[in-house]
Amino acid sequence: MILSKLDNQSLLNAAQVSKTWLSITKSTFNLRQRVRRYIRYRNKLSQIHPKTKSSYTNHSLLRLHQFHSRK
Repeated sequence: MILSKLDNQSLLNAAQVSKTWLSITKSTFNLRQRVRRYIRYRNKLSQIHPKTKSSYTNHSLLRLHQFHSRK
């Protein structure tokens, strides 16, 4: 699967492109786990260095995390 070849940030971006890609990311266990781990990593990073991420990125990550947590 092509999505599995992406780095974490690109995978996160791809999941935000369309409902179809988000659905694929959400339904594939390995991809879902990677996104969850990456979101946790970015959240921890933002606590250590609060100015490293924009509020837009924080909002996008939060929405994606909430969506993936529903499953």
